[in-house]
Amino acid sequence: MYTGLVIFLSFITFAFSESFSGYLRSQEISFCMDNCSEYYLENEDGEFINNFTLGLENSELQMFEDRYVEIESTEVMNCIECSALLIDSIGISSQCLNPVSCFMDPCDIASCQSEINNNQCIPNYCGGCNADFYDFSGSLVDCQQGTCMDLSGLDFGFCEMIIGVGYSNGSCTWISGCSDSIDGTDYSPYIFNSLDECEEFCSQADLTCDEITEAYEDLHHGQYSACQGNDDCQVVLGSCDVGLGGCYYSVNNTYDQTSVANLLENWENQGCQEWVCDCLPEPFALCDNGVCSTSWCIDDNPEGCMSIGCSDGYSCLDDYENSCVPSSCYCDEIYGQWYCTEDCGGGTCFLDGDINLDDQINVLDVVFAVNFILQITEPSALELKLSNLNGDDTLNVLDVIFLISLVLI
Repeated sequence: MYTGLVIFLSFITFAFSESFSGYLRSQEISFCMDNCSEYYLENEDGEFINNFTLGLENSELQMFEDRYVEIESTEVMNCIECSALLIDSIGISSQCLNPVSCFMDPCDIASCQSEINNNQCIPNYCGGCNADFYDFSGSLVDCQQGTCMDLSGLDFGFCEMIIGVGYSNGSCTWISGCSDSIDGTDYSPYIFNSLDECEEFCSQADLTCDEITEAYEDLHHGQYSACQGNDDCQVVLGSCDVGLGGCYYSVNNTYDQTSVANLLENWENQGCQEWVCDCLPEPFALCDNGVCSTSWCIDDNPEGCMSIGCSDGYSCLDDYENSCVPSSCYCDEIYGQWYCTEDCGGGTCFLDGDINLDDQINVLDVVFAVNFILQITEPSALELKLSNLNGDDTLNVLDVIFLISLVLI
């Protein structure tokens, strides 16, 4: 026993005290296969910094896994095949450069099950919406987690706040919502702090090939494809080379790559592969009506607003005399060009009340409307539609009052 310990702790090299910050990651498989290779630190760009170890007590690092931490180290430990910086102190840090945005304070909805009462909760936004509990001495409290429960179909509220990791649709995935309680039922014991903790309780090994396929598709649609603009979306390569999913998916920044990788591993381990597919060159990521989609046409879809709608405050109207907008278009995935219908029934978005078409609503539009009512000038069909703001198909003083209210806003 003593000899083995001497071999393991063969050399400790002293160095000057250094401070490191980044996300602490664990690795189950390494060519070293010793304590020096169990944990490493990576920066916010995912780049490797160094191996780190507590020596023989690495199990104490589990509560810091996948969290943004600050580490102090003064020594280098050389194990059998690898070396690592020996951790003198480690703590959760909130000084990351890219904190996430949370709609609520994580501590307002978090709870902690531990032997110590009256823990102080401190919110942390590095890597997620985290609620960290500390005891009276300032030490991080390891809150107990419960057992696995399938959270599929549960609605935790329409909030973009991440409340933790749960088992849903056949895999461990990040859960978003407003609270970890629904109608008075507390689901916090079934929500974990990290994907590793969830997977420890919720093994995916018993999923069938069909269940893996369904869970895989769920991780590429729904909450993972919601968007407000093209910048929210990114194209990711599917796993059709092993028969799972399609060639490409357009997803947002909440895309759960870890859960996808776990499903892919189970797919290959269970021998589910049946076919492969050929893929075209990588498409562009677009936000189409609030959903991330793929397209080989980089320009905006030229079809009219009768199909794609208009923003608030705008109406979709036909202007055959001055503008011919096609009703529908489709993208040719081979040549990357739009092909459109030759009709003019697509419609154009016009600003409500902008009678003189100068892209603003002001007193000139009021003058136009009054002249139309007094029959001083004759409105065109388009001008008449833009003047009729109350929707009663009759231009009168009520429309002028409505227009004046828009000018005064």
